[in-house]
Amino acid sequence: MNEPIDLITSQENPRIKAARKLHTRKGRIAAGALLVEGVRLLGDAWRSGIRPEIVFYAPEMLGSDEGNALLASLQEAGCACFGCAPAVFAALAETVTPQGIAAVLPLPALPMPPQPTLILILDGIGDPGNAG
Repeated sequence: MNEPIDLITSQENPRIKAARKLHTRKGRIAAGALLVEGVRLLGDAWRSGIRPEIVFYAPEMLGSDEGNALLASLQEAGCACFGCAPAVFAALAETVTPQGIAAVLPLPALPMPPQPTLILILDGIGDPGNAG
């Protein structure tokens, strides 16, 4: 188990407050970052070469082997990883049943191609995994 040295126990922690601001479009644009939750989304981002600015995890909620392996990989790479009490993590997460890991990622700059052939815009997707 990846036991944190220092556990964030307050929802008033500056890191938690800053991450919660990323729930809004205004907050994401102002910070130039976004918050992703879950083993699959964070794992996909990590494997595609996106380095998290900060990782939050709740040891008691991170139950899967895949989640623990992802956290270990992030820690070994020197990413800033902070353990959170379950109540703090639940307040940070927007999902109904959080998986115990979330991260702040840099907002990617996506230039438009000179001649777009197809553009798909999705808005208000409740679970991005369902968009496929």
